[in-house]
Amino acid sequence: MLSRRHFSQRFSYGLIGFPFIRSWGLSPLQDSYLALIQKAGNAQTERVRFLFLEKALELPGLTSEVQANLREVVNLVDSWANGKKNYESRPGEGSRAARYLHNFFNWTIDLNTWVMPKVSEEDPLFPLVAWYRGRMLIQMVIQHGSLQSNPTKRTAYFEEAQRLLRIAHEAFPQNERMGMYLGEPIPWRAEHKFDPSAPEWANIQRETLEKLTEILHWWIDERQLLDGQYGGGWGDDVEMWRDWLPILVAFKDPKVVAAQERLSSGLFAQPHMKDGYTHIMTDVEHTAEDSADTCTAMMHVDPDNQVWKQRALRLVELMRTQWTGINERGFLQFKSTYFNVSAVDPDPRKACDTVYHPRAIQPALLYWQRTDDESVGRLILRWMDLWVDATTREENGKPAGIIPSAIHWPDGQVGGTTAHWWRPGNHTSDPLYVWPSAMRMMVNTLLLCYYKSGKKTYVQPIDSMARIYRKFLKDGQDSKLLKEGSEAWCASKMDTFLPDVLAKYRKLTGDTQYDDLLEQAGNGFVKWSVTGSTKPLFQQMRINQQSLAHNRSGFMEEVRWTDRVFSFHKSYLNYFIEPPIPVFDSDFLFSTLTGNVGNALYFPTNAVRWQTPSTAIAIWVKEATTTRFMAELYHFGDSKRHMGAEFFLLAEGTYTLVLQEKEPKNISMSKPIQIEKARKKVEFMLEPGKLYVLALSQV
Repeated sequence: MLSRRHFSQRFSYGLIGFPFIRSWGLSPLQDSYLALIQKAGNAQTERVRFLFLEKALELPGLTSEVQANLREVVNLVDSWANGKKNYESRPGEGSRAARYLHNFFNWTIDLNTWVMPKVSEEDPLFPLVAWYRGRMLIQMVIQHGSLQSNPTKRTAYFEEAQRLLRIAHEAFPQNERMGMYLGEPIPWRAEHKFDPSAPEWANIQRETLEKLTEILHWWIDERQLLDGQYGGGWGDDVEMWRDWLPILVAFKDPKVVAAQERLSSGLFAQPHMKDGYTHIMTDVEHTAEDSADTCTAMMHVDPDNQVWKQRALRLVELMRTQWTGINERGFLQFKSTYFNVSAVDPDPRKACDTVYHPRAIQPALLYWQRTDDESVGRLILRWMDLWVDATTREENGKPAGIIPSAIHWPDGQVGGTTAHWWRPGNHTSDPLYVWPSAMRMMVNTLLLCYYKSGKKTYVQPIDSMARIYRKFLKDGQDSKLLKEGSEAWCASKMDTFLPDVLAKYRKLTGDTQYDDLLEQAGNGFVKWSVTGSTKPLFQQMRINQQSLAHNRSGFMEEVRWTDRVFSFHKSYLNYFIEPPIPVFDSDFLFSTLTGNVGNALYFPTNAVRWQTPSTAIAIWVKEATTTRFMAELYHFGDSKRHMGAEFFLLAEGTYTLVLQEKEPKNISMSKPIQIEKARKKVEFMLEPGKLYVLALSQV
């Protein structure tokens, strides 16, 4: 730690207004001022730092210049540390989006703009200014795709940020988070010790589950407002549930469910949502999120609630009566990328249906999956006919067999109004819709159509892309040398979405024709499902464990945008540290807990929801079909655990339910049960410290 004498020599400019003692001697005022600045900089939390700086501001005898600069810093730290408290204390604020986590610097800070006092780099306050400005620059890159995807801009931001953070860390070496930003990871140790009675996979999964639960509970306790918001603005807050699936949907955690209900209901209570969809006119990726994320999440956690079903059907009504029309080729098509509850943007440049459009009716897709509503099904199937047809055509430079990212209205031509089919130019932030864009949404919607209709027409686009992908892998082409828009160029990007949907197809049909691709590109759960080898499964469990082994504050206090809770490592730190820290995989964890394969946001195939909280337990679903279910469960607690399970995939019929210890095979429960509808709940009890097998098989 720098001594106050050394600190005053290194950062002396701001002390000119003080009565200096010769030979760098310090007056009592100077000594108190520097001591408080150092205590603030070395503080491990923002709130403690704020309190030290407030004390410094109260010192008598500060010059007007020193006091003015210090006050600006105090206000900045107040915004960073006490944003929620300050927001709640302002009357009338509850009627608008709460962006208290970043509204004090968002869009007003870049490499050429300051939102802090312009003090000399020799001023004792400068290391604090550097600490906040450095983090702001980093958080801007983490959030904004235009910076993240531009290597030149990204590097410039990160280099300046790290220069500033090094200055801050030199002045305040006890501040661990400054070191964290500079590549010195802070260990995040498991709360519980390794249980020697449990299998290794159970200990690993427990650690991951409980840390994820800790993250969720922290956000609820520390960030959530009474109306449900988390401080990032409605549009970002609603997206948080996507990474919460392993807790929110796989388990029944009352605290998490209540928090989701507050958020979903709070958003629909906003004036712009009074008609069931936003009144704001922008692109589908952003207009849809307010209804899609909130309604879909609640349909998972409260599936019998008619309010959310009706909100899903409202989207069907809007799609049928307003957003779509019959194009010049005779297909049902969305008329534009830009629309709201009452209008469709007529701009020809924006007149594109895209692979992002399933988001507009995401709750309706889940509703249709769970019901036999033929009117909803006919509308969705007719829309997907458009995409099946466009896939088969070699048009506008697009290779045959590739699903386009956009189809223009009303001519039905592949692409937009630009010269490049893969870059439709239908949005001001073009990368959103550049191929493959949100292809995962589209391929899962096509697979859902096959599942509901039985018509293989709807999986032909998936099959054609799988054949193209297989050829690319066999040829071993260098993706850096491929021509944009070519067949091979498209194939080089298919690993981001294709293995997921192929795995889901295999689960539904038992068809093994894509197993070679899944063995090569599937995640650990998929590879285990295909090969029977536990090695890739356990390896990915360890990777997920490692993803949450460091930098706890990177998932909590340091997050400034709520749709980037798990982005600190992948979008910043991993650019310059070796080895990189793995990125948390929510889909994989959800698969092990529920038997779902692939992405669960569109056409989920989760077989079960466990009627218990997500702590002190580990679960591995090993079989989940329409006639059989089997899972291993281990309870880490000290007493009996009364819990249950709700099953989603089992067909109607009579089943035998057996709960027994794995070794020795002592049977705890065995009885016949009748499943007469899509969901069935059963209750049972687990003794602590024993590995159980829960199995259901159709008689």
